Amino acid sequence: MENDQWISKKELLQETGISYGQLYRWKRQNLIPDAWFVKQASFTGQETFFPKERILERVYAILDKKDIYSLEELAAMFSPEQSKRAFTYVEIGRWIDLESVSARALLDKYEGSLSFLNLLFFYMGNRLEKNLIMDEQTADRWAEATLSWIPKMQGTGYRLIILGNEKADVFLLVEHGTVFMPEPSVQVLVDWDMDKEAKQLATQVGERE
Repeated sequence: MENDQWISKKELLQETGISYGQLYRWKRQNLIPDAWFVKQASFTGQETFFPKERILERVYAILDKKDIYSLEELAAMFSPEQSKRAFTYVEIGRWIDLESVSARALLDKYEGSLSFLNLLFFYMGNRLEKNLIMDEQTADRWAEATLSWIPKMQGTGYRLIILGNEKADVFLLVEHGTVFMPEPSVQVLVDWDMDKEAKQLATQVGERE
């Protein structure tokens, strides 16, 4: 192993300023390929080395883009097969309360395995129940709305807007930068950045696997 082609884990952390936890979290999230973690004998025993040029390029790319793109998008950029991952209903029970009224409504509508985007709407539905009065009728409308949105969504840059009173009257999915002006009698109950929601969920998924 030639020194100018490889970099040790210790040297990588020192040069890039990332932590041990970040490095291995990105590994779990498939942002850094497992094959790049190469165990080799050293004078201190056994140490982890990386292909220097590729790992430095990847780490700096993640650091540069992590505040712009969701972790799902980054995984898709760096590992295309990850973007095609399907989640089973057993798996989503790790992160989602499947007994919640919103999850039951989505389970009635969705068929087969779930994409990360499907999982995201389950996750957001759980969160909405903590912010709204989510009865069965509202949950059913939430499920119908997500089914209509998913085929039309392209990339990222969306906000979830919910307008109404103590119950959710209107669900809106709008692109970032879109200005909307409801009449004074209408209250904005929820205004969430879906990229941030996706990033939070992806972090939970990575930590539990």
